[in-house]
Amino acid sequence: MKTSSEKIDSRASISKSAGLGKNVQVGPFSLIEDSVEIGENTIIGSHCLLAKNTIIGKNSRVYSYTCIGSEPQDLSYLESNSFVVIGNNTIIREFCSIQKASKKNSQTFLGDNCLLMNYAHIGHDCKVANNVVIANGTTLGGHVEIGNFVNLSAQILIHQFCRVGEHTIVSGGCRVNKDLPPYVTALDNSESRTAKILSLNLVGLRRAKLEESIESISRAYRIIKNKEKEVALKKIEEELIPEYLRLAKLDSVRSLKELVSFYRNSERGVARFIKRTQRTQKT
Repeated sequence: MKTSSEKIDSRASISKSAGLGKNVQVGPFSLIEDSVEIGENTIIGSHCLLAKNTIIGKNSRVYSYTCIGSEPQDLSYLESNSFVVIGNNTIIREFCSIQKASKKNSQTFLGDNCLLMNYAHIGHDCKVANNVVIANGTTLGGHVEIGNFVNLSAQILIHQFCRVGEHTIVSGGCRVNKDLPPYVTALDNSESRTAKILSLNLVGLRRAKLEESIESISRAYRIIKNKEKEVALKKIEEELIPEYLRLAKLDSVRSLKELVSFYRNSERGVARFIKRTQRTQKT
């Protein structure tokens, strides 16, 4: 542990077994427990708790009053050697909480280039990929999986074991109790406030420079909307994917394979599209 740096406040409490990289800053009254690792150039604000077995990458920033690596809110949890792992270039704002995994040698994971806004909560055993934005007050139950480039607006509640596919954006205030597939915009149902699919996330796909994939994804979702699931997935695999392979549109092929895999591996079921009458009410 490097404690000689003037960037570590003398009022911080840092375990002798913690490992701090070059140019790490730690603010006053923060507590860094045993076996914590912090990558170079990462900044830890004041009054933060980094509990045992928390690992944070390089060039990240943790703002004041954040709690990372505390025990999971799981009644079956028995004290074990589990972890929180956070990637590089990730920003965690004030009053966020990230809980360690519930089983021995397992981890709660938050990837690179993510932004957690105030009061966001990531429950035990969650897997959050890269380039994800989680806005104020959004809560992820245990074992939730979030794909790359997902944007979760404020005050969303995601049920345990649900998944959100890559490049999907979810409207604020939604209750997510089924899987949300990749590449879509999800809104709350006006009656139950549960999340349903409105349309493709065209803005997100264009920002990610996936314009080539928009046509193929749109065609795939039209098939999914109008056919039974396995029939639809088989048609995508046997007709659409070979077609785009012949055209050498590899981004489209990858997107279609991701879509098929997501639907096929869903255990909680996948959210449905908003009906036309509900869509009219929204607009």
